[in-house]
Amino acid sequence: MTITSLIIAQQAGAVVPAGPAQSGTQLLYQGVWDASTNLVTPIVGVGGPLVSSVGNEGWMYRVAVAGSTNLDGVSAWGVNDYVVFLAGAWRKIAGA
Repeated sequence: MTITSLIIAQQAGAVVPAGPAQSGTQLLYQGVWDASTNLVTPIVGVGGPLVSSVGNEGWMYRVAVAGSTNLDGVSAWGVNDYVVFLAGAWRKIAGA
């Protein structure tokens, strides 16, 4: 499943399967992330850094600035990638 199909499904209100550890997780777009400084700019509220293994299930951010912040073993982030918290870890969905 591509990020585009995930976003379209999520916007349509679908529960998107997250993988073998999950029966289904709704992805919730939260804002953008600067992977060079590790700071998020949320849609609502105050931003801050992302921390490995700490997050809210299904929360996702679009990478606005490429960088090498290490989140749960992933450290290569490009513009328009997505960082998504699923099953206790931040995961990368490669953007277009």
